[in-house]
Amino acid sequence: MSSTHSKFLGELLEEYFGTAVRQTVEPLIQFGPLTLSNISLKSGVPVKIIKKCLTTLIQHNVILFSVRTVYLDTLYSLDSEAVLSIFRFSKYCEIVDLAMGTEAKVVLGTLIRNGEINLSKLIFLLTCQHFLGHPPNAPPEGYEVIAKYFSTFTELAKRKYVIRCDHLVRSGSTEVPEFIPYESGEGFIVPNICVKTICGAVMRKDSKVDDISNEDDEILWKINLPVFDTEMRQDLLVEAMYWRVEDSEATMIFKALLQLGLIRNSFAHTTTPISIPELKIAIKKLSDSKYCLEDFNEYLDILVKTSEINGGLYIVKVKEAFNQVTYSMVEKLVETRFGAMAARIFRLVRRHGFVEQDKLMQMGMMSTKMGRSILYKLVEANFIILKEIRKSYTISSSVTNKVVSYIFHIDFVTLLRSILEDSYQAIVNAKLRLKAEKHKYRRLLVKEDRIDKILFNMTKARCSEEQLDEVRAMLTYPERAILNKVRLSISKLTAAQLHADRTLFLINTYFIFQQS
Repeated sequence: MSSTHSKFLGELLEEYFGTAVRQTVEPLIQFGPLTLSNISLKSGVPVKIIKKCLTTLIQHNVILFSVRTVYLDTLYSLDSEAVLSIFRFSKYCEIVDLAMGTEAKVVLGTLIRNGEINLSKLIFLLTCQHFLGHPPNAPPEGYEVIAKYFSTFTELAKRKYVIRCDHLVRSGSTEVPEFIPYESGEGFIVPNICVKTICGAVMRKDSKVDDISNEDDEILWKINLPVFDTEMRQDLLVEAMYWRVEDSEATMIFKALLQLGLIRNSFAHTTTPISIPELKIAIKKLSDSKYCLEDFNEYLDILVKTSEINGGLYIVKVKEAFNQVTYSMVEKLVETRFGAMAARIFRLVRRHGFVEQDKLMQMGMMSTKMGRSILYKLVEANFIILKEIRKSYTISSSVTNKVVSYIFHIDFVTLLRSILEDSYQAIVNAKLRLKAEKHKYRRLLVKEDRIDKILFNMTKARCSEEQLDEVRAMLTYPERAILNKVRLSISKLTAAQLHADRTLFLINTYFIFQQS
Protein backbone atom coordinates (compact mmCIF):
# COMPACT_ATOMS: atom_id res chain seq x y z
CA MET A 1 0.00 0.00 0.00
CA SER A 2 1.46 3.37 -1.04
CA SER A 3 1.93 6.33 1.30
CA THR A 4 -0.71 8.33 -0.62
CA HIS A 5 -3.25 5.53 -0.25
CA SER A 6 -2.41 5.22 3.46
CA LYS A 7 -2.89 8.95 3.99
CA PHE A 8 -6.20 8.79 2.10
CA LEU A 9 -7.54 5.99 4.33
CA GLY A 10 -6.37 7.82 7.46
CA GLU A 11 -8.12 11.06 6.45
CA LEU A 12 -11.36 9.21 5.71
CA LEU A 13 -11.36 7.39 9.05
CA GLU A 14 -10.54 10.57 10.96
CA GLU A 15 -13.35 12.48 9.25
CA TYR A 16 -16.02 9.87 10.02
CA PHE A 17 -14.84 8.35 13.33
CA GLY A 18 -12.38 10.79 14.93
CA THR A 19 -8.68 11.16 15.73
CA ALA A 20 -8.51 8.23 18.19
CA VAL A 21 -9.73 5.81 15.50
CA ARG A 22 -7.13 7.07 13.03
CA GLN A 23 -4.33 6.61 15.58
CA THR A 24 -5.60 3.09 16.28
CA VAL A 25 -5.81 2.08 12.63
CA GLU A 26 -2.55 3.60 11.35
CA PRO A 27 -0.44 0.57 12.48
CA LEU A 28 -2.87 -1.73 10.63
CA ILE A 29 -2.46 0.39 7.49
CA GLN A 30 1.35 0.33 7.71
CA PHE A 31 2.06 -3.20 8.96
CA GLY A 32 -1.06 -5.23 8.07
CA PRO A 33 -2.81 -7.64 10.50
CA LEU A 34 -1.77 -7.15 14.15
CA THR A 35 -2.82 -8.35 17.60
CA LEU A 36 -4.34 -6.02 20.20
CA SER A 37 -1.07 -5.70 22.14
CA ASN A 38 0.92 -4.92 18.97
CA ILE A 39 -1.59 -2.23 17.96
CA SER A 40 -1.21 -0.60 21.38
CA LEU A 41 2.59 -0.86 21.21
CA LYS A 42 2.92 0.68 17.73
CA SER A 43 0.22 3.36 18.08
CA GLY A 44 0.84 4.41 21.71
CA VAL A 45 -2.92 4.39 22.39
CA PRO A 46 -4.15 2.74 25.63
CA VAL A 47 -5.71 -0.71 25.22
CA LYS A 48 -9.02 0.49 26.69
CA ILE A 49 -9.43 3.13 23.98
CA ILE A 50 -8.27 0.70 21.27
CA LYS A 51 -10.99 -1.78 22.28
CA LYS A 52 -13.66 0.91 21.96
CA CYS A 53 -12.33 2.00 18.56
CA LEU A 54 -12.13 -1.56 17.25
CA THR A 55 -15.66 -2.28 18.49
CA THR A 56 -16.98 0.73 16.56
CA LEU A 57 -15.08 -0.21 13.40
CA ILE A 58 -16.18 -3.86 13.59
CA GLN A 59 -19.78 -2.67 13.88
CA HIS A 60 -19.28 -0.66 10.67
CA ASN A 61 -17.60 -3.65 8.91
CA VAL A 62 -14.29 -1.82 8.52
CA ILE A 63 -12.18 -4.13 10.72
CA LEU A 64 -11.90 -7.89 10.14
CA PHE A 65 -10.59 -10.33 12.73
CA SER A 66 -9.42 -13.94 12.73
CA VAL A 67 -7.74 -16.42 15.09
CA ARG A 68 -4.22 -17.73 14.58
CA THR A 69 -4.37 -21.47 15.15
CA VAL A 70 -0.79 -21.70 16.45
CA TYR A 71 -0.85 -18.95 19.08
CA LEU A 72 -4.67 -18.85 19.59
CA ASP A 73 -4.67 -15.05 19.58
CA THR A 74 -6.79 -12.65 17.54
CA LEU A 75 -5.46 -10.76 14.53
CA TYR A 76 -7.16 -7.54 13.42
CA SER A 77 -6.92 -6.23 9.85
CA LEU A 78 -8.32 -3.26 7.95
CA ASP A 79 -10.65 -3.72 4.97
CA SER A 80 -9.56 -0.86 2.70
CA GLU A 81 -12.48 -1.43 0.28
CA ALA A 82 -14.95 -1.02 3.18
CA VAL A 83 -13.24 2.26 4.14
CA LEU A 84 -13.57 3.49 0.57
CA SER A 85 -17.27 2.55 0.56
CA ILE A 86 -17.79 4.91 3.54
CA PHE A 87 -16.82 7.74 1.22
CA ARG A 88 -19.58 6.65 -1.18
CA PHE A 89 -22.43 6.54 1.33
CA SER A 90 -23.90 9.80 -0.02
CA LYS A 91 -23.97 8.23 -3.49
CA TYR A 92 -25.71 5.13 -2.13
CA CYS A 93 -28.39 7.30 -0.49
CA GLU A 94 -28.85 9.16 -3.78
CA ILE A 95 -29.38 5.85 -5.63
CA VAL A 96 -32.06 4.76 -3.15
CA ASP A 97 -33.70 8.20 -3.25
CA LEU A 98 -34.07 8.00 -7.04
CA ALA A 99 -35.32 4.41 -6.95
CA MET A 100 -37.68 4.48 -3.95
CA GLY A 101 -38.10 8.02 -2.61
CA THR A 102 -37.12 10.12 0.42
CA GLU A 103 -38.42 7.74 3.10
CA ALA A 104 -36.18 4.93 1.85
CA LYS A 105 -33.25 7.35 1.83
CA VAL A 106 -33.91 8.24 5.48
CA VAL A 107 -34.11 4.55 6.45
CA LEU A 108 -30.87 3.74 4.63
CA GLY A 109 -29.10 6.78 6.11
CA THR A 110 -30.03 5.70 9.66
CA LEU A 111 -28.81 2.16 8.95
CA ILE A 112 -25.50 3.51 7.59
CA ARG A 113 -24.92 5.67 10.69
CA ASN A 114 -25.39 2.64 12.96
CA GLY A 115 -23.40 0.14 10.88
CA GLU A 116 -25.13 -3.03 12.09
CA ILE A 117 -28.44 -2.93 13.96
CA ASN A 118 -31.52 -5.09 14.40
CA LEU A 119 -34.80 -4.06 12.80
CA SER A 120 -36.68 -3.22 16.03
CA LYS A 121 -34.02 -0.74 17.16
CA LEU A 122 -33.82 0.76 13.69
CA ILE A 123 -37.59 1.34 13.56
CA PHE A 124 -37.43 2.82 17.08
CA LEU A 125 -34.73 5.32 16.03
CA LEU A 126 -36.63 6.27 12.87
CA THR A 127 -39.89 6.78 14.76
CA CYS A 128 -38.21 8.95 17.43
CA GLN A 129 -36.57 10.96 14.65
CA HIS A 130 -39.95 11.38 12.95
CA PHE A 131 -41.57 12.91 16.05
CA LEU A 132 -38.48 15.09 16.79
CA GLY A 133 -38.44 14.37 20.51
CA HIS A 134 -42.20 14.97 20.91
CA PRO A 135 -43.82 11.53 21.41
CA PRO A 136 -47.24 10.84 19.83
CA ASN A 137 -50.30 11.60 21.94
CA ALA A 138 -52.01 8.30 21.12
CA PRO A 139 -50.71 4.83 20.09
CA PRO A 140 -52.51 4.75 16.68
CA GLU A 141 -50.44 7.73 15.53
CA GLY A 142 -47.24 5.87 16.41
CA TYR A 143 -48.52 2.65 14.82
CA GLU A 144 -48.94 4.39 11.46
CA VAL A 145 -45.38 5.73 11.45
CA ILE A 146 -43.92 2.36 12.51
CA ALA A 147 -45.93 0.54 9.82
CA LYS A 148 -44.72 3.04 7.21
CA TYR A 149 -41.04 2.54 8.06
CA PHE A 150 -41.45 -1.25 8.32
CA SER A 151 -43.00 -1.33 4.85
CA THR A 152 -40.16 0.80 3.45
CA PHE A 153 -37.52 -1.45 5.02
CA THR A 154 -39.26 -4.53 3.61
CA GLU A 155 -39.10 -3.00 0.13
CA LEU A 156 -35.38 -2.23 0.62
CA ALA A 157 -34.77 -5.89 1.53
CA LYS A 158 -36.87 -7.02 -1.46
CA ARG A 159 -34.66 -4.99 -3.78
CA LYS A 160 -31.59 -6.35 -1.93
CA TYR A 161 -30.32 -2.93 -0.85
CA VAL A 162 -30.03 -4.27 2.73
CA ILE A 163 -28.96 -7.71 3.91
CA ARG A 164 -28.73 -9.68 7.13
CA CYS A 165 -25.31 -9.85 8.79
CA ASP A 166 -23.69 -13.27 8.98
CA HIS A 167 -25.08 -15.18 11.96
CA LEU A 168 -22.76 -15.75 14.89
CA VAL A 169 -21.56 -19.21 15.93
CA ARG A 170 -19.45 -19.65 19.05
CA SER A 171 -16.76 -22.32 19.09
CA GLY A 172 -15.76 -24.15 22.26
CA SER A 173 -12.04 -24.09 21.49
CA THR A 174 -11.72 -20.30 21.39
CA GLU A 175 -13.49 -17.21 22.70
CA VAL A 176 -13.51 -15.58 19.25
CA PRO A 177 -16.84 -16.24 17.47
CA GLU A 178 -17.22 -17.33 13.87
CA PHE A 179 -19.60 -15.76 11.37
CA ILE A 180 -21.40 -17.97 8.87
CA PRO A 181 -23.22 -16.32 5.92
CA TYR A 182 -26.86 -17.10 5.21
CA GLU A 183 -27.81 -19.27 2.27
CA SER A 184 -29.02 -17.65 -0.92
CA GLY A 185 -32.33 -15.83 -0.33
CA GLU A 186 -32.34 -16.21 3.47
CA GLY A 187 -30.36 -12.99 3.97
CA PHE A 188 -33.27 -10.87 2.70
CA ILE A 189 -36.12 -12.33 4.81
CA VAL A 190 -37.52 -9.60 7.08
CA PRO A 191 -38.53 -10.83 10.56
CA ASN A 192 -41.70 -9.77 12.36
CA ILE A 193 -41.49 -7.00 14.96
CA CYS A 194 -43.63 -6.11 17.98
CA VAL A 195 -45.24 -2.79 17.06
CA LYS A 196 -46.77 -2.39 20.52
CA THR A 197 -43.39 -2.66 22.27
CA ILE A 198 -41.73 -0.15 19.92
CA CYS A 199 -44.61 2.33 20.16
CA GLY A 200 -44.59 2.09 23.97
CA ALA A 201 -40.87 2.81 24.04
CA VAL A 202 -41.33 5.82 21.74
CA MET A 203 -44.09 7.26 23.96
CA ARG A 204 -41.81 7.02 27.02
CA LYS A 205 -39.50 10.01 26.85
CA ASP A 206 -36.72 8.38 28.86
CA SER A 207 -36.44 5.29 26.62
CA LYS A 208 -33.12 4.55 24.88
CA VAL A 209 -32.32 2.36 21.91
CA ASP A 210 -30.60 -0.23 24.13
CA ASP A 211 -33.84 -0.67 26.10
CA ILE A 212 -35.62 -2.15 23.06
CA SER A 213 -35.83 -5.93 23.34
CA ASN A 214 -37.60 -8.09 20.78
CA GLU A 215 -37.52 -11.47 19.07
CA ASP A 216 -35.17 -10.18 16.34
CA ASP A 217 -32.38 -9.12 18.73
CA GLU A 218 -29.86 -11.52 17.17
CA ILE A 219 -30.74 -10.65 13.55
CA LEU A 220 -28.60 -7.68 12.55
CA TRP A 221 -28.87 -5.80 9.27
CA LYS A 222 -26.38 -3.86 7.13
CA ILE A 223 -26.31 -2.29 3.69
CA ASN A 224 -25.56 -4.63 0.77
CA LEU A 225 -22.46 -3.02 -0.75
CA PRO A 226 -22.15 -5.30 -3.85
CA VAL A 227 -25.64 -4.29 -5.05
CA PHE A 228 -24.81 -0.58 -4.79
CA ASP A 229 -21.48 -1.08 -6.58
CA THR A 230 -23.34 -2.91 -9.36
CA GLU A 231 -25.79 -0.01 -9.68
CA MET A 232 -22.89 2.46 -9.87
CA ARG A 233 -21.19 0.42 -12.60
CA GLN A 234 -24.40 0.31 -14.61
CA ASP A 235 -24.90 4.07 -14.15
CA LEU A 236 -21.38 4.68 -15.48
CA LEU A 237 -22.07 2.69 -18.64
CA VAL A 238 -25.53 4.19 -19.13
CA GLU A 239 -24.16 7.72 -18.80
CA ALA A 240 -21.33 6.90 -21.21
CA MET A 241 -23.89 5.53 -23.71
CA TYR A 242 -25.98 8.71 -23.38
CA TRP A 243 -23.00 10.94 -24.17
CA ARG A 244 -22.17 8.68 -27.12
CA VAL A 245 -25.59 8.56 -28.82
CA GLU A 246 -27.30 11.56 -27.13
CA ASP A 247 -30.63 9.74 -27.17
CA SER A 248 -32.48 9.00 -23.92
CA GLU A 249 -34.67 6.32 -25.56
CA ALA A 250 -31.66 4.34 -26.80
CA THR A 251 -30.06 4.73 -23.37
CA MET A 252 -33.19 3.28 -21.76
CA ILE A 253 -32.92 0.11 -23.89
CA PHE A 254 -29.23 -0.19 -23.02
CA LYS A 255 -30.01 0.17 -19.28
CA ALA A 256 -32.78 -2.45 -19.43
CA LEU A 257 -30.45 -4.95 -21.12
CA LEU A 258 -27.74 -4.31 -18.50
CA GLN A 259 -30.14 -4.87 -15.60
CA LEU A 260 -31.52 -8.09 -17.08
CA GLY A 261 -28.22 -9.49 -18.29
CA LEU A 262 -26.15 -8.95 -15.13
CA ILE A 263 -28.53 -10.49 -12.57
CA ARG A 264 -26.51 -13.69 -12.12
CA ASN A 265 -22.98 -12.26 -12.30
CA SER A 266 -22.36 -8.51 -12.07
CA PHE A 267 -18.74 -8.96 -13.29
CA ALA A 268 -19.56 -11.06 -16.35
CA HIS A 269 -17.63 -10.01 -19.47
CA THR A 270 -20.86 -10.07 -21.50
CA THR A 271 -24.48 -9.93 -20.40
CA THR A 272 -26.79 -12.93 -20.63
CA PRO A 273 -28.49 -13.04 -24.09
CA ILE A 274 -31.90 -11.36 -23.81
CA SER A 275 -34.76 -11.69 -26.29
CA ILE A 276 -36.78 -8.76 -27.64
CA PRO A 277 -40.02 -9.64 -25.70
CA GLU A 278 -38.09 -9.77 -22.41
CA LEU A 279 -36.41 -6.48 -23.25
CA LYS A 280 -39.72 -4.74 -23.98
CA ILE A 281 -41.17 -5.90 -20.65
CA ALA A 282 -38.12 -4.52 -18.81
CA ILE A 283 -38.38 -1.19 -20.64
CA LYS A 284 -42.05 -0.82 -19.61
CA LYS A 285 -40.98 -1.17 -15.96
CA LEU A 286 -38.23 1.44 -16.36
CA SER A 287 -40.12 4.05 -18.36
CA ASP A 288 -43.63 5.02 -19.42
CA SER A 289 -42.39 6.31 -22.78
CA LYS A 290 -44.46 4.83 -25.61
CA TYR A 291 -42.16 6.39 -28.21
CA CYS A 292 -39.32 4.08 -27.11
CA LEU A 293 -41.43 0.96 -27.81
CA GLU A 294 -42.95 2.28 -31.07
CA ASP A 295 -39.50 2.85 -32.64
CA PHE A 296 -37.86 -0.02 -30.76
CA ASN A 297 -36.18 -1.59 -33.79
CA GLU A 298 -34.37 1.65 -34.66
CA TYR A 299 -32.36 1.49 -31.43
CA LEU A 300 -31.18 -2.12 -31.68
CA ASP A 301 -28.01 -1.06 -33.55
CA ILE A 302 -26.38 -0.07 -30.24
CA LEU A 303 -26.56 -3.73 -29.06
CA VAL A 304 -24.74 -6.88 -30.22
CA LYS A 305 -26.95 -9.52 -31.83
CA THR A 306 -25.90 -13.12 -31.11
CA SER A 307 -28.81 -15.22 -32.40
CA GLU A 308 -32.05 -15.09 -34.41
CA ILE A 309 -34.10 -17.01 -31.80
CA ASN A 310 -37.31 -15.22 -30.63
CA GLY A 311 -36.70 -12.35 -33.02
CA GLY A 312 -33.07 -12.04 -31.95
CA LEU A 313 -30.99 -12.40 -28.79
CA TYR A 314 -28.94 -9.35 -27.78
CA ILE A 315 -26.02 -8.77 -25.43
CA VAL A 316 -23.73 -5.99 -24.21
CA LYS A 317 -19.97 -6.57 -24.07
CA VAL A 318 -19.50 -5.17 -20.57
CA LYS A 319 -15.73 -5.67 -20.31
CA GLU A 320 -15.14 -4.05 -23.69
CA ALA A 321 -17.47 -1.18 -22.73
CA PHE A 322 -15.50 -0.49 -19.53
CA ASN A 323 -12.24 -0.65 -21.49
CA GLN A 324 -13.51 2.00 -23.89
CA VAL A 325 -14.87 4.21 -21.10
CA THR A 326 -11.52 4.01 -19.26
CA TYR A 327 -9.57 4.87 -22.43
CA SER A 328 -11.90 7.82 -23.04
CA MET A 329 -11.39 9.04 -19.47
CA VAL A 330 -7.60 9.01 -19.86
CA GLU A 331 -7.79 10.76 -23.25
CA LYS A 332 -10.02 13.44 -21.76
CA LEU A 333 -7.54 13.88 -18.92
CA VAL A 334 -4.72 14.38 -21.43
CA GLU A 335 -6.82 16.86 -23.41
CA THR A 336 -7.70 18.83 -20.27
CA ARG A 337 -4.08 19.07 -19.09
CA PHE A 338 -2.18 19.46 -22.37
CA GLY A 339 -4.70 20.34 -25.08
CA ALA A 340 -6.31 18.75 -28.15
CA MET A 341 -3.02 18.19 -30.00
CA ALA A 342 -1.64 16.20 -27.07
CA ALA A 343 -4.80 14.09 -27.03
CA ARG A 344 -4.28 13.37 -30.75
CA ILE A 345 -0.68 12.24 -30.13
CA PHE A 346 -1.77 10.08 -27.19
CA ARG A 347 -4.50 8.49 -29.32
CA LEU A 348 -2.06 7.71 -32.15
CA VAL A 349 0.50 6.12 -29.81
CA ARG A 350 -2.20 3.98 -28.18
CA ARG A 351 -3.53 2.87 -31.57
CA HIS A 352 -0.15 1.89 -33.07
CA GLY A 353 1.49 0.52 -29.92
CA PHE A 354 5.16 1.32 -30.60
CA VAL A 355 5.91 4.25 -32.90
CA GLU A 356 8.91 6.41 -33.78
CA GLN A 357 8.87 10.18 -33.47
CA ASP A 358 9.12 11.03 -37.20
CA LYS A 359 6.35 8.62 -38.11
CA LEU A 360 4.21 9.98 -35.26
CA MET A 361 4.62 13.57 -36.51
CA GLN A 362 3.71 12.45 -40.02
CA MET A 363 0.55 10.63 -38.91
CA GLY A 364 -0.46 13.50 -36.61
CA MET A 365 0.00 16.05 -39.43
CA MET A 366 1.87 18.52 -37.23
CA SER A 367 5.19 20.32 -37.35
CA THR A 368 8.19 18.60 -35.82
CA LYS A 369 8.91 21.47 -33.41
CA MET A 370 5.38 21.63 -31.96
CA GLY A 371 4.92 17.85 -31.94
CA ARG A 372 8.24 17.25 -30.18
CA SER A 373 7.39 19.80 -27.48
CA ILE A 374 4.00 18.20 -26.77
CA LEU A 375 5.39 14.68 -26.97
CA TYR A 376 8.11 15.29 -24.39
CA LYS A 377 5.61 16.98 -22.07
CA LEU A 378 3.60 13.75 -22.15
CA VAL A 379 6.78 11.74 -21.52
CA GLU A 380 7.69 13.98 -18.58
CA ALA A 381 4.19 13.51 -17.08
CA ASN A 382 4.50 9.69 -17.56
CA PHE A 383 1.56 9.46 -19.96
CA ILE A 384 3.88 8.13 -22.66
CA ILE A 385 7.04 6.04 -22.18
CA LEU A 386 10.21 6.65 -24.20
CA LYS A 387 12.17 3.50 -25.01
CA GLU A 388 15.66 3.33 -26.46
CA ILE A 389 16.47 0.63 -29.03
CA ARG A 390 20.05 -0.04 -30.14
CA LYS A 391 20.63 -1.59 -33.54
CA SER A 392 23.86 -2.70 -35.14
CA TYR A 393 24.56 -3.73 -38.70
CA THR A 394 27.73 -4.80 -40.45
CA ILE A 395 29.03 -2.82 -43.40
CA SER A 396 32.09 -4.96 -43.95
CA SER A 397 34.06 -7.58 -42.09
CA SER A 398 35.91 -4.89 -40.15
CA VAL A 399 33.28 -2.11 -39.86
CA THR A 400 30.10 -2.31 -37.75
CA ASN A 401 27.76 0.62 -37.34
CA LYS A 402 25.60 1.09 -34.27
CA VAL A 403 22.37 3.08 -34.49
CA VAL A 404 20.20 4.22 -31.59
CA SER A 405 16.52 4.83 -32.26
CA TYR A 406 13.80 5.95 -29.90
CA ILE A 407 10.25 4.69 -29.90
CA PHE A 408 7.23 5.79 -27.87
CA HIS A 409 4.58 3.58 -26.33
CA ILE A 410 1.99 3.55 -23.52
CA ASP A 411 2.03 1.23 -20.51
CA PHE A 412 -1.67 1.60 -19.77
CA VAL A 413 -1.73 -0.33 -16.47
CA THR A 414 1.16 1.70 -15.02
CA LEU A 415 -0.49 4.91 -16.22
CA LEU A 416 -3.77 3.98 -14.53
CA ARG A 417 -1.97 3.23 -11.25
CA SER A 418 -0.36 6.66 -11.47
CA ILE A 419 -3.77 8.28 -12.02
CA LEU A 420 -5.09 6.26 -9.09
CA GLU A 421 -2.39 7.72 -6.82
CA ASP A 422 -3.12 11.23 -8.11
CA SER A 423 -6.83 10.73 -7.35
CA TYR A 424 -6.06 9.65 -3.77
CA GLN A 425 -3.85 12.71 -3.33
CA ALA A 426 -6.49 15.00 -4.85
CA ILE A 427 -9.13 13.79 -2.37
CA VAL A 428 -6.72 14.22 0.56
CA ASN A 429 -5.83 17.77 -0.58
CA ALA A 430 -9.51 18.67 -0.99
CA LYS A 431 -10.33 17.36 2.49
CA LEU A 432 -7.47 19.27 4.09
CA ARG A 433 -8.48 22.46 2.28
CA LEU A 434 -12.11 21.93 3.32
CA LYS A 435 -11.03 21.44 6.93
CA ALA A 436 -8.95 24.63 6.79
CA GLU A 437 -11.86 26.64 5.33
CA LYS A 438 -14.26 25.47 8.04
CA HIS A 439 -11.69 26.15 10.78
CA LYS A 440 -10.97 29.65 9.45
CA TYR A 441 -14.65 30.67 9.42
CA ARG A 442 -15.86 28.41 12.25
CA ARG A 443 -17.22 31.27 14.39
CA LEU A 444 -19.22 32.70 11.52
CA LEU A 445 -20.56 29.25 10.60
CA VAL A 446 -21.57 28.58 14.23
CA LYS A 447 -23.30 31.96 14.38
CA GLU A 448 -25.25 31.20 11.19
CA ASP A 449 -26.23 27.79 12.53
CA ARG A 450 -27.55 29.30 15.78
CA ILE A 451 -29.56 31.94 13.91
CA ASP A 452 -31.07 29.25 11.65
CA LYS A 453 -32.14 27.25 14.71
CA ILE A 454 -33.70 30.32 16.30
CA LEU A 455 -35.57 31.13 13.08
CA PHE A 456 -36.79 27.53 12.82
CA ASN A 457 -38.18 27.59 16.38
CA MET A 458 -39.75 31.04 15.87
CA THR A 459 -41.39 29.92 12.61
CA LYS A 460 -42.74 26.86 14.40
CA ALA A 461 -44.11 29.15 17.13
CA ARG A 462 -45.77 31.31 14.41
CA CYS A 463 -43.94 34.54 15.21
CA SER A 464 -44.56 37.62 13.10
CA GLU A 465 -42.47 38.50 10.04
CA GLU A 466 -41.07 41.59 11.80
CA GLN A 467 -39.69 39.46 14.62
CA LEU A 468 -38.12 37.08 12.11
CA ASP A 469 -36.51 40.03 10.26
CA GLU A 470 -34.97 41.25 13.53
CA VAL A 471 -33.29 37.88 14.01
CA ARG A 472 -32.14 37.75 10.37
CA ALA A 473 -30.54 41.19 10.82
CA MET A 474 -28.14 39.66 13.34
CA LEU A 475 -26.12 38.55 10.31
CA THR A 476 -24.74 41.66 8.61
CA TYR A 477 -24.36 42.07 4.86
CA PRO A 478 -20.53 41.60 4.86
CA GLU A 479 -20.96 38.44 6.95
CA ARG A 480 -23.50 37.06 4.49
CA ALA A 481 -21.12 37.83 1.60
CA ILE A 482 -18.32 35.91 3.35
CA LEU A 483 -20.66 33.00 4.06
CA ASN A 484 -21.73 32.83 0.41
CA LYS A 485 -18.07 32.73 -0.61
CA VAL A 486 -17.36 29.97 1.93
CA ARG A 487 -20.37 27.92 0.74
CA LEU A 488 -19.21 28.23 -2.86
CA SER A 489 -15.71 27.07 -1.90
CA ILE A 490 -17.10 24.13 0.10
CA SER A 491 -19.37 23.17 -2.80
CA LYS A 492 -16.44 23.17 -5.26
CA LEU A 493 -14.23 21.11 -2.94
CA THR A 494 -17.01 18.57 -2.34
CA ALA A 495 -17.66 18.28 -6.09
CA ALA A 496 -13.93 17.77 -6.68
CA GLN A 497 -13.86 14.89 -4.18
CA LEU A 498 -16.85 13.21 -5.80
CA HIS A 499 -15.30 13.57 -9.26
CA ALA A 500 -12.01 12.05 -8.04
CA ASP A 501 -13.93 9.19 -6.41
CA ARG A 502 -15.71 8.55 -9.71
CA THR A 503 -12.28 8.18 -11.35
CA LEU A 504 -11.19 5.80 -8.56
CA PHE A 505 -14.29 3.67 -9.03
CA LEU A 506 -13.84 3.46 -12.80
CA ILE A 507 -10.16 2.48 -12.59
CA ASN A 508 -10.77 -0.11 -9.86
CA THR A 509 -13.58 -1.62 -11.95
CA TYR A 510 -11.24 -1.76 -14.96
CA PHE A 511 -8.65 -3.68 -12.92
CA ILE A 512 -11.29 -6.13 -11.63
CA PHE A 513 -12.41 -6.92 -15.18
CA GLN A 514 -8.80 -7.36 -16.35
CA GLN A 515 -8.08 -9.84 -13.55
CA SER A 516 -11.30 -11.85 -14.03
